[in-house]
Amino acid sequence: MRVGTSRRSSWLLGLVLGCGGAGANGGATHEPVGEPVVHEAVVVRSTGSAPAAEGDACEVEVTRVEGAYFNCRVRVSCRGEVLYGLPGAGYNTCRMDGEAIRTAVDPNGTRRDGDPKLSLDLARGEVVVSDRDPDMELVLAIRSGEGPAGLTPEPPPGYGPVPGEPP
Repeated sequence: MRVGTSRRSSWLLGLVLGCGGAGANGGATHEPVGEPVVHEAVVVRSTGSAPAAEGDACEVEVTRVEGAYFNCRVRVSCRGEVLYGLPGAGYNTCRMDGEAIRTAVDPNGTRRDGDPKLSLDLARGEVVVSDRDPDMELVLAIRSGEGPAGLTPEPPPGYGPVPGEPP
């Protein structure tokens, strides 16, 4: 009976270490390549228990990294709180266009890997941070020089275009 318990404990320890117990990236080191690129963003949709509200300013920091598993790290913060990419986390396999990061997807939520889900599409100017525990979703629009790029907030129910303007 003790042997079974010992094997189970060893297996659980291996699972914890392999899935992020020694850091979200499994203890592997990932060295930054160059300086992080910081994008200003604004919350265009906030649902559930999201820790930011529509209109809040946020930052999306993207850094290229070299390592065994991942080629980038993403950090999203709003209201001074890091929502995705806590220390030792936020590492992804990003799609690149030359040296520039274009997209990243982290399909695993907090229950699976310790941080929320992430969808980053810099070409569209969209970042989505979501989770099921707690249930929340934040949709951010990356700001360009003139305002949010790609996405615009949906008007509240009952509001439509100004009379005389096309819908």
